[in-house]
Amino acid sequence: MKNNLSLLMLTGLIIISVDSVRNLPSLAVFGEYLPLFFIIGVVFFLVPVAFISAELSANFADQHQNGIFQWCSKGLSENAGMFAIWAQWSSNVIWFPASLLFMSSTICSVFGFGSPLVIASIMVTLYLLIMVVNHFGVKESAVVSFICMILGVVIPVLVLFIFLGFWLVKGYPLELKISQISFNLSALKDISALTVVIISFLGIELCSVYVPMLKDPQKTFTRAIFLAVIFIVLMMFLGALTIAFLIPVGSISLYNGLFETFKIGFERLGLPAAMPLISIGKTYAMFRFPDIL
Repeated sequence: MKNNLSLLMLTGLIIISVDSVRNLPSLAVFGEYLPLFFIIGVVFFLVPVAFISAELSANFADQHQNGIFQWCSKGLSENAGMFAIWAQWSSNVIWFPASLLFMSSTICSVFGFGSPLVIASIMVTLYLLIMVVNHFGVKESAVVSFICMILGVVIPVLVLFIFLGFWLVKGYPLELKISQISFNLSALKDISALTVVIISFLGIELCSVYVPMLKDPQKTFTRAIFLAVIFIVLMMFLGALTIAFLIPVGSISLYNGLFETFKIGFERLGLPAAMPLISIGKTYAMFRFPDIL
């Protein structure tokens, strides 16, 4: 297989396989306990899965195939490998329509459309567009995915940071004070809350299928996954914490919390007309081609 994926491109693919601004409100609702839950999720799930993925990918780097099917087939049995890849496929079957609905609903809200027929038509159009992009090859879809990461993840989170800076400069009160942050382990009795954090880190092993396409795959994939973990942790933690600073925890909507944060932020900045741009940018974050390929 042709070596055509760079370190930067692979890092971007890993990031967009995991990171999504859609997860930020569900993390921000933890409020003062966010750092505690986040640290536990990173230490006991994200980092171990990243290390395991890097190690197994390096061990199978000289083979034509890589990924969870290959790992489970060699380590356990082909039936186990089939079950593992089926589990990934099943999660994507649920994820596809949900993501398409999210994107189409956002587009409709920007342009003022509300008809179910229009939403369904946009969903089908977006899916066909994704298929066309994938038809041109992995490198081309990787480029599109990387662009979507910049527009749909990096820029929205940077805008949140701008809001926080504006809040501090203007002296607006923060909804969450640094002094309120707690590391009280009694909060861990709510296992469902910890599950939300862990779910937001799913998918870091998906890009192992690209290992045969890398030059010096052992080093390249390990470096890429290391850089991706750092980026994911910083962007997700700081992004969620920023929302908790700006919006009262009790008022954060899991479905529309990010939209409300941007709305309040742009209104304070005197730029309400910028909302459609951010809404469209959120749809870019859903074009996660590593999940689709």
